[in-house]
Formats: sequence, structure tokens, C-alpha cells
Amino acid sequence: MPIINELNSSDRPSKKIGRDHLAFFLGYLEGVPLDTLSNSYLDSDYSRPRIKELIRWLQDEFSRAARQFKPPYARLMRISPDHLRVSNAETLESFRERVDPTGDFYTEKDLLEKYREEVGIDRKDRRNASLRQRIIKAVRELAPQLCTDPTRFDLLRYWLDDEIVERFSNAKTPILTFWDLLELMDLRGKTWWRSVPKIGPVNAERLEHWMRRNNVLADSDVLAHRNSMVDCNGRAIGTVLSDKLAPSPTLFRRPGLLPLERFIPPSELSGSQGSNRAYTGTITAKNDMEAIEAWLKSLAGGHTVRSYRTHAERFLLWMIVEKEKAMSSATIEDCTDYRNFLAALRDCNSHEHFLDMRMNLVEGEEKRKWEWLWVTPLDQWVGLKSTPRHSRAWRPFNGRLSPSSQKLSFVVLKAMCEWMAKQKYLETNPFNGVSAPVAENKIKVNHALTPEQMELAIAACDNLPRDESYFRLRAALILAYGTGLRLSELVSARVAAHQEIPGEHNYGLKPAQDGNGWDIDVMGKGGKSRLVPVSYRVMDALADYMEERGLGRDPGDWPQRGPLLATVSTEYKKRVYAGMFLSHSTLAKMLTEHFEYAAKFATSDRDKGRFLSASTHWTRHTFATHTLNRGADLDAVQELLGHSSPATTAIYRNADRNRKLAAVELLNQ
Repeated sequence: MPIINELNSSDRPSKKIGRDHLAFFLGYLEGVPLDTLSNSYLDSDYSRPRIKELIRWLQDEFSRAARQFKPPYARLMRISPDHLRVSNAETLESFRERVDPTGDFYTEKDLLEKYREEVGIDRKDRRNASLRQRIIKAVRELAPQLCTDPTRFDLLRYWLDDEIVERFSNAKTPILTFWDLLELMDLRGKTWWRSVPKIGPVNAERLEHWMRRNNVLADSDVLAHRNSMVDCNGRAIGTVLSDKLAPSPTLFRRPGLLPLERFIPPSELSGSQGSNRAYTGTITAKNDMEAIEAWLKSLAGGHTVRSYRTHAERFLLWMIVEKEKAMSSATIEDCTDYRNFLAALRDCNSHEHFLDMRMNLVEGEEKRKWEWLWVTPLDQWVGLKSTPRHSRAWRPFNGRLSPSSQKLSFVVLKAMCEWMAKQKYLETNPFNGVSAPVAENKIKVNHALTPEQMELAIAACDNLPRDESYFRLRAALILAYGTGLRLSELVSARVAAHQEIPGEHNYGLKPAQDGNGWDIDVMGKGGKSRLVPVSYRVMDALADYMEERGLGRDPGDWPQRGPLLATVSTEYKKRVYAGMFLSHSTLAKMLTEHFEYAAKFATSDRDKGRFLSASTHWTRHTFATHTLNRGADLDAVQELLGHSSPATTAIYRNADRNRKLAAVELLNQ
């Protein structure tokens, strides 16, 4: 699809000539119909004037190359091929292919005589045919001086139609290079084109075909790039476990910021001989990655382990890439620098920086517009949220880190190193000598909706089509608000086994022991279990949802150990299966998008702003705030939320500003 439309002299240096241009031009010189050439190499809907413009541009480029590299061809290249049309239906070249395809039987003179005898050709046609063949020969000889192949790191404007390039640049995240486009394809899959305005499936398919034909996108291109990885300064930093998505170090020097499951550090950075290692440990780990896995296995599991793995992964990669040291060689200074690195992420607006960097690339500027003091570029650390780990667009961070997130990372890493020191994998804990980042209170009591706002969010569900997705959304919203469960607890909520198994904890929704209603037995943070009573309103919403799934309204008939909130059935009309557990990201996105939808029904800017800021965890804060403000016992709410200290729960009691204001107004009476 490399179309050059309406080019002038100032535009020409920004465009490149590739193999499709050459094939198109040679086909035109051979007399192939323009419609055939357009369907093979250009967009089929391009007008004839635009095709003619492309032909004139190619002729000018080859004429310019002839003057520079082959002066005898300069005059020849200025001849318009339109003036060399042979009147006969069969061209000399097609006649040659028909009677002497190998070119070994007839000499050029004999071939011309035979052509004149059989086809009939006058002197003018003979001259035009000869000139045409000379032009074709000249184009083939000049092609190596002009033609080049696109690479994955070329700007799109070098190759693609200006209108297509403009559409990519207007995307929410501007797509300026083929590498950007490949990352988008990895991230969004087959429907990547939906993220780009006015591209559509037809243009997308045509572009993919062009990229495959020019080896920008091919089944083999990702397999051809083998294990070696280097950073921005050319240092070898690791090996790829799976080379499926590894970039080519010969084309682009990129940091080895890959997930732990796909990354093997070089032996000298693996931690097998770290300077802070102790070799009489109680664990069998031989290197840092094995030690991290041993620490994670010692934890209770669930969402906590996933979160802790992320913090450990970031620190290990940072030590290898930034410090060129094993994690088990970290010093107090290294840990201090990592704390400062996390703070630097907080100070950066990653989206603006990425755009600046790409625009600098377009303008040819070498100096960046912001100060980044670390070896690895910012855009290699920070990527889009919810990017799959197998994607080449994956990055260790997905945005800024708030002060509380920085402190959490520090606390987790300090606990990890303390555990490793106790197991005598490390001699000392390097984080012991570093002050933790200062952060605000982790519980944001202002992240709660008012009772009126929460009811508006629930009522907004009624404006949606009454399908399985509607009943699931409504049940999830009422369940989250009515129980105060965390996100990880909501996605793992299930129906308990109908019969207790001795020695096995029966987690899930089950009848209350006193026979009065239903409880959810929840596995919370730190592996602690708790019972949360389920109100009649929640049970009604769940019953409506289960009935829509074809499972009936009686909880006793619901599949044991089946999810309370499940994926939408792929056999919706048959309702033959109970669905699978939702992922954390799916439920979080579902509720967050609904809060944004509910903002449309808000009657005030304040309410609208609250909805647009709300997330899944706001339902937990809302539950705690509302129950305490309505007179619930502090100890009971503490147990419902799974807090280890009543002081934590008491924070919500102080969240009601109206109650505080009433107390202050007593002074004015």
C-alpha cells in the first residue's frame, strides 16, 4: 500500500522507493493494465489521477538517479512511456515469452524478424518497442541505487499513503513507526484496527498484506531473531527463554525488559555468585530468580502473590539493566537509587513523554524535551495497562506510581530481602539501611460514593439491554457494594460444596449455620478466612443472574464450586454451561466502565466527577463508610472487611464530612 499522492519537490525526500514501487513501474512499462497493477500493488479504490501522479513521481526519481549514477540513461528516462505504445495487441516481450521463453533459441535480430513476420510491426512500433526495452533495462540497473526495503523501525510516512499516515497519527496513542503498529497488533490482536480512526477491516487487511509482502510482518520474522539481547549502550544483558517475540539486536537495541518467565540473565548477573550471598541457606535456590520463586511459594497465594511477584520482577530487572549487577549484589546505595527511580516515574507524564520522543524522531531531533537520568529510556519501562505478558508491548510499569504505591513496593522488597536473609540466601538485608518513601494514608476514605450516587449507579443498569451481561453487571455491582469484598475476593467468589468434606475448608456461598440466610466464606489477604453475611438484596440479584444463566433461582441448585460471577456463556441460548471465573482485569474494567456510563445520568458536575474517578475498590470503601455512618458496630465492620486492626476500620468512621461539620457548628450555637 505504499502510495505517494500529490507529492511536490519538498515532499520527495520523505518518501522511499521499495520493491512494490519497482514492480508497479516495471509492470507499467511492460504494458500491464493499470487496473491489474493497482489491485496487485496499490489500493483498489485509488483514482486514475493519483495513479498517474505516482507514475510521474517514479519517473522523476529514476531520472534523477540516472543523472547521478548513469548519465547516458538520463535522456532515456525522460521519455514518457505513454508515447511508446505499440499498436499491436501482442508486445514484443510477450511474443518472446511465447516463442522463446528460455532466450536461448533466437538472437535478438532473429526474434525481431520472426515477430515482424508473425505479428506484423511497422517501423515506429519497432522503434517504440526497442526504446521501451531500453527503459526497462535502465530501470533495472538503477533500481539498486534507489530501492530499499522497509524495516520495522521506519516511520510510516516513508512508505504509506499520506491519508493513512494521518489516521495513524490521530490515534489515541499516535502510531508513527511500523514498530508502534506491531505493538498495537500484539496488544489488540486481529481487531487492532478498531483503535485507529477510519482504518476499517478492509484497509487493515490490505496493510497487513503489504507488510507481509515486504517482510515487515511475517510468520518467520519473529522467529528469525535469536537469543542475544543488548541494552541502549550495546551491553549484553540477557537471553530470551522464548524467542517468539524477541526484537532483533541487529535492527534495534532494546533493553531486555521481559517478564521473568521469558528472561534468563547472563550467568554473571544471575546471582549465583552475588556479593551479598550466603551459601549455607535453608533453601535450594541457586540464583536470584529461584530465590524469588521460593519466597513467593512461601506466601499464602492469591492476588497478594501476583502483586508481590510484580514488585520483585521490577527490582530484579532494574538491577540487571540499570546497575549491571545481580539482585543479590544490591547495596544500600542501589536500594536508595531504586527508591529514587520509583519517585522519578511519579514525576513523569509517560504519555506526553512518549509523544515527545516520537515527535523528536519525526523531526530528527536528538535532544529529548525532558530530563531522564537513567540508562534505559522511559518508554521501555512504562507501557499500557492490561498489556498481555506475551506481547512485545509489555512493560514492567503501566503508568505513574503514587506515593503509596512507591511505599508498598519498598515494603514488599524489604520483606522479601528480610525473608531471604533469614533463610541465609542473603548475608544482610540491603533495604534495612534505607528510609521508606513518605506516603499518604493507604486507605483513601474519600474514595467512596454517597448513598444517592451508589443507588444511581445501580439504577443505571436498567438502561442496558436485558441480556446475560446486564444481569451479571447488576449482580456484581450489588454484590460488591453489599459485602465490601475486595476485587480478588469478588472474582474468586464461588458456590460452596453442597456437602462439607472433613478436613477441607469449604469456601464460598453457603447456608448460614443458624439457618437464617446465606454467608460467603472468603479467603482474604494473608490467607485469612472470614464469613460475610449476604443480604436479601444481594441474594435476589444473584438469583436473577443465575436464572438468566439457566441455573435456577435456588442456591441449592447452583453448581457447587462454580463461580458466582462468570464469563458470558458462548452458548447463550442453550444455557448449558456455568461459565468460568472472571479475571481481575475483566471485572475491574466492567465496573469502571459502568461508573463512567453512570456519569451520563448524574445531575451535577460533582456527581459526574465522582463517577468518572470511581474504580472497583470504591465499592469496598463505600460499603465501609455507609455501614459505619448508619450505626454499625466498629468490631463487626472490622470483621466484615477483614482488617487486622480496628484502627484501620475506624478511619472510615471519620470519613463523613457532614458529621464532622455538625460537630464544628456546635461552637456557633
